Amino acid sequence: MAIGIRHTSSNLKKRLCFFGVLFDISVRLHFGRPESRLVKQIIHHILKKLNYASSSDLKGLVGMDSRMKQIEALLCTQLPEVCFVGIWGMGGSGKTTIAGEIFNKIAREYEGHYFLANGTGKVEGIFLDVSKLRTENVEGMFLNVSEIREIELSSTAFARLYNLRLLKIYNSVAGDKCTVHLPSGLESLSHELRYLHWDGYPSTSLPCNFRPQNLVELNLSSSKVKQLWRGDQNLVNLKDVNLSNCEHITSLPDLSKARNLERLNLQFCTSLVKVPSSIQHLDRLNDLDLRGCTSLINLPSRINSRCLKSLNLSGCSNLKKCPETARKLTYLNLNETAVEELPQSIGEQSGLVVLNLKNCKHLVNLPENIYLLKSLLIADFSGCSSISRLPDFPRNISYLYLNGTAIEELPSSIGGLRELIYLDLSGCSSITEFPKVSNNIKELYLDGTAIREIPSSIECLCELAELHLRNCKQFEILPSSICKLRKLERLNLSGCLQFRNFPEVLEPMVCLRYLYLEQTSITKLPSPIGNLKGLACLEVGNCKYLNDIESFVDLQLPKRCVDLDCLRKLNLDGCSLSEVPDSLGRLSSLEVLDLSGNNFKTIPISINKLLELQYLGLRNCKRLKSLPELPPQLSKLDADNCESLNYLESSSSTVVQGNIFEFIFTNCLSLCRINQMPYLLMKFQLYTKKLHQLPNVREGACSFCLPGGVSPQWLSHQSWGSTITCQLSSHWANNEFLGFCLCAVIAFHSFSHSLQVKCTYHFSNEHGDNHDLYCYLHGWYDEKRIDSDHILIGFDPCLVAKEDYIFSDYSKVLVEFQLEDMNGNLLPLDLCQVHECGVRLLYEDGIHCIDYYCDPLEAMFQAKRARFQGSCSEDYIVMSFMFSKLANSLDFQLYPKELYRQEEPDVPAVPSSFWICGDTTPEWFSHQSWGSTVTCQLSSHLANSEFLGFSLCAVIAFRYFKNSLQVKCTYHFSNEHGDSHDFYCYLRIWNYERRTCSEHIFVGFDPCLVIKENDMFSKYNKVSVEFQLEDINGIFLALDVCQVCECGVRLLDAKDKHGLETRLQAQ
Repeated sequence: MAIGIRHTSSNLKKRLCFFGVLFDISVRLHFGRPESRLVKQIIHHILKKLNYASSSDLKGLVGMDSRMKQIEALLCTQLPEVCFVGIWGMGGSGKTTIAGEIFNKIAREYEGHYFLANGTGKVEGIFLDVSKLRTENVEGMFLNVSEIREIELSSTAFARLYNLRLLKIYNSVAGDKCTVHLPSGLESLSHELRYLHWDGYPSTSLPCNFRPQNLVELNLSSSKVKQLWRGDQNLVNLKDVNLSNCEHITSLPDLSKARNLERLNLQFCTSLVKVPSSIQHLDRLNDLDLRGCTSLINLPSRINSRCLKSLNLSGCSNLKKCPETARKLTYLNLNETAVEELPQSIGEQSGLVVLNLKNCKHLVNLPENIYLLKSLLIADFSGCSSISRLPDFPRNISYLYLNGTAIEELPSSIGGLRELIYLDLSGCSSITEFPKVSNNIKELYLDGTAIREIPSSIECLCELAELHLRNCKQFEILPSSICKLRKLERLNLSGCLQFRNFPEVLEPMVCLRYLYLEQTSITKLPSPIGNLKGLACLEVGNCKYLNDIESFVDLQLPKRCVDLDCLRKLNLDGCSLSEVPDSLGRLSSLEVLDLSGNNFKTIPISINKLLELQYLGLRNCKRLKSLPELPPQLSKLDADNCESLNYLESSSSTVVQGNIFEFIFTNCLSLCRINQMPYLLMKFQLYTKKLHQLPNVREGACSFCLPGGVSPQWLSHQSWGSTITCQLSSHWANNEFLGFCLCAVIAFHSFSHSLQVKCTYHFSNEHGDNHDLYCYLHGWYDEKRIDSDHILIGFDPCLVAKEDYIFSDYSKVLVEFQLEDMNGNLLPLDLCQVHECGVRLLYEDGIHCIDYYCDPLEAMFQAKRARFQGSCSEDYIVMSFMFSKLANSLDFQLYPKELYRQEEPDVPAVPSSFWICGDTTPEWFSHQSWGSTVTCQLSSHLANSEFLGFSLCAVIAFRYFKNSLQVKCTYHFSNEHGDSHDFYCYLRIWNYERRTCSEHIFVGFDPCLVIKENDMFSKYNKVSVEFQLEDINGIFLALDVCQVCECGVRLLDAKDKHGLETRLQAQ
């Protein structure tokens, strides 16, 4: 907000000017005051400035001094001008502190000064402050309401501002609703107003006693006003009126006295039925904008203003007649009106530059004298479906839009339009011959015409850069002379079903960058394709007769394929490919590759050599069974409806180059989710590492979509429905914080839309403070048909939480998941609904725990894959994996000797443990039992040097489980003499609340060092191992939520290790 105060002068001020010289002061004086009072005021001002001292102390403000000097230099206080300097920064960076110190330092140099801090929350106070001033001095008031939630003003808010000349209440954020309300209306406004700008003015009219005789500019855009004022008003000074988007206004007052009005903006006044007839006499009117006035029926037959240059009637769908105007018009827009004809005087508009008649469906004929429009550069008649015949056009025309008209031929004069560079005849289905146009034409659109062939004379169009013949169903022949068009950049023949043979490329076409041949009948690609040296995009989708894709890729070129270095996009969608050639990996510059709708079963591993590849399309590849390791920069993979896909290679060597990745596996019902999880988690891990190590990497979109109906177990916070609440620690948004992992389980029913998930964070604390943020999990833009449950998982780095200190004050966050289409519209619940959701806060020291989840998931998938292929048993794969990943990685000598003794108060968890989905103890465990206890007979040499430890297994059934979990494994040693000894260890699984309703297998390895170090264990010949379920605090869990159904033990020795290693190497 800014308040303007008038500076007055007098003879007395001149007499006292020496005070200003001596003390560098300026005193504002007025007549009509007693001399004694005046002297007292002078003394007060002088003493104030002599005794001035800042109330603040910069000693404690580290680093502020240099910043203040920098801003002071920008203020240029020596210049007699108004200067604005913005101080930008995140919350808590000291913006207000710096501004306040500068104010304290320089305020004494000005007659009037005021420091307004935190104006957003004190707007009502602003008006109170104004009322305390001498109101006759306030001449200007500017208020930005973009960050104000809601305020109500009194009807007398401006009553005492008698000299107010400038009033601007505006919203700097486009599209925001009005936040200022006048529940009792507005009683008065200053008659001195020159400038009145009030976005979203909330009352239905201006005050009834308002006299606008001094008003120069009136702007009430997007307001609720129905009428401006009543009666005949003196508007002699009014020059600019903006009532755009005033949807309630139905009529305008008499404007006959607004003789100086220059601009009248009434766009999208949808209730406006008519404009006053006085508008035709506004001699200085130069811009009349009535676009979108859908209720407007008629206008005065003539507008006489000699200054009128722009007349915009676009979208006035009920307007049937165009008014005549004076000859100064340069812009006339009648787009989507109901006009039936143009006035004959149109030919007199010699200065007209733009004529827009787009979609004037009722317009039948164009005036013959249109050729007299000597200044006309742009003429748009597109969509005028009733026009069947064209007059001659003026010679200087440059852009001519005739698409969607009913013309059968072009006037013979079209070839003489030397300045014509753009011609659009798309949809003119009666055009059968290639138009004879000037050699200067640059863009020619002939889509959907009946043209059968292009003449060889096309080589004369030496400036032609774009030629479009899309969906020309009769088109067959493209001459070889097309190669002589040195400037041709874009050639579009897609949808030309009769087109079979692309001519031989006899000369290098260096400029041709885009070649579109989709849905044509070509059997081979342009040859030699190496002559298309500048080709960046090749679209040959749905060319079902194409049979030389492999030869295209091989090209019999040198190893580097130097002639295709520019190729960035290759579309082979629906080309009936039964195999993807290995040589595809040679197209090293590819960024977009679409192989959708083909019949191949595998993709060659050479695809990972496409280091620039960012998009891979595999939609509807119904026979595709597996994916190899994917390229490192791949940011989007769309594998929708790949029914046979069951394996996705994941590799820890993959390097994430970008910060955006969206992988879509919708309707891939054969794809095991546990295989996708390692790849998904690996992406998260690599991405978060990069984001943390390189602060300049900004957040991007990161999401995976796959079939499934249950949230992944590694999400620490889970809930039914579409909202979940997480408690936050006191320093949750510290430098170690990497972001949020987010998950929504969505049930689809007859769904066929685009999709995105809006995730809103509602932060709050016990003091009532709150703040909302949101992000999006991107789904897909196209319409996908889905009828099953799917999981959408994403990662949000939530950088704003790290950059703004205020988020550390919040102790709780509620995350809400909402389903929208890509236009931001909420999707109906009968089509899709969030059934479950999950969240995990990820920290730097927790990145490595992702491996903890990746490895067992990968192992379980390999096991199921091996069983499916019949190569070896699932049990062998799982347990050999467990041994190789866990037991073999342990350095047993590093364990402290007392690690597992019973007397230790804090028994550490066994580090070598993991869990997988399943309901059966693997056969590899030599001792198995129902229930929670299993007994093993021990040999007399249990604790010899070959003994490595115990492998432990518990199959646990969960029912509506939502808790932390650890498995206490107690060893009860005994012998026939009654001797016994107990000790225990923990399989510590979940340190936080986790929700699950299915059965899981928990496996661990315990080196059991105490047995090897204590000779007494050699006397025991039996051990019973008991499995008990506890939460992380050691409290036993209820049997109705979780129970050990089966358990197993295997005593491991060196022979087991050697045997497993041998079998692993063989496998």
